[in-house]
Amino acid sequence: MLSRSLLLPVNGAGGRLFASSGSGAGRVCCASAIRPLAAATSLVPRRLYSESTSAKPRRGFTKSVSLHERKHNAGASRDEHTRLENMVSAKQVTRRRPNLWLRDICQCEKCVDPHSGQKSFATTELDFLPYAKSVQVHDDGSLTVIWGNDPVSGGGDHTSVYPPGVGDGYFKFPRRDLWDRKMFERERQQCRVSYKDWVAGGSEFWGAMAALSAKGLIFVYDVPQGDEQAVERIGKQIGSLQETFYGRTWDVVSKPQAENVAYTNQFLGLHQDLLYYPDPPRIQLLHCLANECEGGESLFSDGVFAATLIGVRREATFQTLVSHPTAYHYNKNGNVYYAERPVVQARPGSQNSVVDNVWWSPPFQAPFPIDGSDMGPWYLAAKQFQVEIERPEHMVEYRLQPGECVVFDNWRVLHGRRQFNSSSGRRHLKGTYIDDKTYRAKFDDMPSPLVRQHKLWTDRYAESKQNRRVANYASQLDQYLVDPKTKKANDLLSADRKGTLYRRSTPGHLRRLLGEDHPSLGL
Repeated sequence: MLSRSLLLPVNGAGGRLFASSGSGAGRVCCASAIRPLAAATSLVPRRLYSESTSAKPRRGFTKSVSLHERKHNAGASRDEHTRLENMVSAKQVTRRRPNLWLRDICQCEKCVDPHSGQKSFATTELDFLPYAKSVQVHDDGSLTVIWGNDPVSGGGDHTSVYPPGVGDGYFKFPRRDLWDRKMFERERQQCRVSYKDWVAGGSEFWGAMAALSAKGLIFVYDVPQGDEQAVERIGKQIGSLQETFYGRTWDVVSKPQAENVAYTNQFLGLHQDLLYYPDPPRIQLLHCLANECEGGESLFSDGVFAATLIGVRREATFQTLVSHPTAYHYNKNGNVYYAERPVVQARPGSQNSVVDNVWWSPPFQAPFPIDGSDMGPWYLAAKQFQVEIERPEHMVEYRLQPGECVVFDNWRVLHGRRQFNSSSGRRHLKGTYIDDKTYRAKFDDMPSPLVRQHKLWTDRYAESKQNRRVANYASQLDQYLVDPKTKKANDLLSADRKGTLYRRSTPGHLRRLLGEDHPSLGL
């Protein structure tokens, strides 16, 4: 529900919905409530809904700015949406639900075609700060807004009705809790569920789903041994399985001339699956059918924890991980794929480590462009990310037993495997995938009492606050303190805008700054 304090009219007239009386964007919006913005005159109305011109032309909001102020604010006036008269920060757009956002999501028949469900206008056709003539908050929490001089309505009034909690469905996500090895071990029991309880779909199943969201890693035990269809049943309890060129399900066994390193007995470093796909699987399931050999322990690490930890202590490194993409490819047996992804996917413009996902899969990394212009910064940042995910205190090591199935979030939790001796016994896992849409949709079916019990829903910004507290605490521990050479690497990334990390100059700069014998950076 929208806070009433954000909906107060100004001076008795219709006002901006977030009528803050403070400084900055809030003050500009209050002033514009008193002197509403004029409709854009450069845009010829395309709408035939209304020819009303009852709203008289209104004087635009202007502000005299001295030459000194212009220079001081030059950076803030590069784009239309950041000009002084239209100043609204990205944080306010997300948190305060300003007029533009509310007007844009109107679901009436004029704005959304009732048959196709598609928008009938472009967001850019609206005024930047739409004028709210009147705002009414009803007892049930719903909201009615009458927009004045509305471009979509041909310059007339437009009425929008919003349900209680408007917008919650657009921004809510199942909660995620960061973990390292000790944190996960403390709550390991919450991340285990019997096969019987899982397929029954009752409260135990939903508790396991909440744990899958929170930790990204759960284990199903007492799975019928030798049942090669069991992994399908476990997966279908969430929803439809994602078919790939490996099939609906696939077998992880050691074989000669394998088309995938996973189908060997070699050490398999931490990674995520199918990052060369346009839509990598969200959930991965691996059912252990046999594990009689020496070695082969499974490894797991929370990539979002590692990324958040870097964001808290090394901002330049974090921004490099966000802004420098890695290319992934696959070309085997007629299956050709290619995709580019940053190591850390964060909210646009995020300066606070608001991490959505991480992407890391060295076995399928494609070559960098031949000029190598991004390779220096990427290398310094990616090396630090690899160090964090591979810390022993970050990793959970577990030997899967026959009759166990591990279920994990492939967009967050990296997995690997220790080398094993295939001549000492048989090792056979059966796997399948579930896509993001199917996984997310399942949580909508969770009974409301269980949603409240498990505190399921959050938004990425609220989650980020909690995650940063966890990362801040962890970063104070001895094992996470940044060593001097890593700090130098971060400082070098901070100076990257000066062009010191490009092409032939890169090795010299790195050696001078980090030392000829810097072991962790492989120089």
